Amino acid sequence: MVIIYTLYSLSRILFQLYSMKKLITSYELHSVLKALAALCRTDTHIHQLILFTLFLFGLIFFLEIPAAFMMFGDYKAFPLGGILQDLSIYFAVAAEVFFVLLLLHSARWFVSTRLSSAEIRLTLPH
Repeated sequence: MVIIYTLYSLSRILFQLYSMKKLITSYELHSVLKALAALCRTDTHIHQLILFTLFLFGLIFFLEIPAAFMMFGDYKAFPLGGILQDLSIYFAVAAEVFFVLLLLHSARWFVSTRLSSAEIRLTLPH
């Protein structure tokens, strides 16, 4: 859900930034600045959502690590192989989730840069 919401919101911000170029030419600067402030707030909320998702996943990941050391059943061999196999699965899933969060953060960073440059262009005297 976080991925879908983030990508939808970021694409909506980019689309609205693109459509603001038409409003800038018609000299409605006050309404453009209000809309830009709303887009910046949405960008901040997306940043907080990505950060919360990162921390929540990190908490869940570290709470699940002890489960890899729980080995049930009668083992004739030392259970180190089973523990390492469980840990490798946890780390593989964690790497994929962190990669997706990195991509979301990068997309948000791109949109944030576009917002900042639009804000600078509007506030600087022409």
